[in-house]
Amino acid sequence: MSAAATRARPRGATSQGWTWWGLFVIETVPLGLLGLLLAWLTDGLGAVFNATYLGLAIVGSFRVRRSDLLAAFIVPPIAYAAALVIASPALGLGGSILLGLGATVSSGLAVAAPWIFAATVAAFAVAVWRGRTGR
Repeated sequence: MSAAATRARPRGATSQGWTWWGLFVIETVPLGLLGLLLAWLTDGLGAVFNATYLGLAIVGSFRVRRSDLLAAFIVPPIAYAAALVIASPALGLGGSILLGLGATVSSGLAVAAPWIFAATVAAFAVAVWRGRTGR
């Protein structure tokens, strides 16, 4: 950044992009609501849910602040698990609430492991590219 660009920035302004917390919220809330809708309509999550997760992970890794670049590939799997917690009432909980929630989340993570791995690798690749090019 040039000296002129540094002086032009208003006092107290932060760098452009989402924080790690904003990244978590922006990935979790839409994915959780989509999961609720899909589980209610189709009795499952399916490829639409997982493809949306992959897209959100990639977009998030492009939009996160450079200072929070490490979160670009750490937050998406956590956001996926949180979205499963949000969608779990529509997926059906058997037995006690905690046992049903644990079973829903663990089976959802196991079934979607290839998608979670692909999204993490893609977000990592974008984060490395952004870190090396300074973008």
